[in-house]
Amino acid sequence: KVMSNSSSTGFETISASYAGMGVLVGVDAQYSQPIDENLNFKGSVNANLNYEEIGTYSESKYFAWGSRRMLQVAGGFTTGFEHQTEAMTTFGSVGAQRSSLQSGRTATYVNNGTSGSYANSANGDTYRTASFGVKYEGADGISMTTALNRFFSTGGVSGTSASLEVHWKF
Repeated sequence: KVMSNSSSTGFETISASYAGMGVLVGVDAQYSQPIDENLNFKGSVNANLNYEEIGTYSESKYFAWGSRRMLQVAGGFTTGFEHQTEAMTTFGSVGAQRSSLQSGRTATYVNNGTSGSYANSANGDTYRTASFGVKYEGADGISMTTALNRFFSTGGVSGTSASLEVHWKF
């Protein structure tokens, strides 16, 4: 419900409707090569094609956007190493991912009866990633992994995350 001076009750019920569809097709190849008994090289490459049909959306007469078809391609690689000594494994990797919007840059909308549009001027973005961590596997069914992940892009998006996982098999 929204407040409305044109309704005798002071409120007007609005309804929303939306439909959409997306298809993602991709491939990911991974490679692992022991360098010696404790050191392992790991690498991967990936590529995908993402197609979305974003249907029209409407919130009664107050807000709506027009349908939009988008096609995006992406691809990247990751390379890294794992070092294992007894129950402790340390790992690190770096990588890059490039995404490119091929079509569907413009979105149209209506807000309180006023039409508008937004066109994404960016053709794509390149993300660079780095990840480092430690995994410990105990003899009593407990394993623990901690990692620090960092990413940044040519478009100015960046982030850092840290994780701690504890697993216990009993």
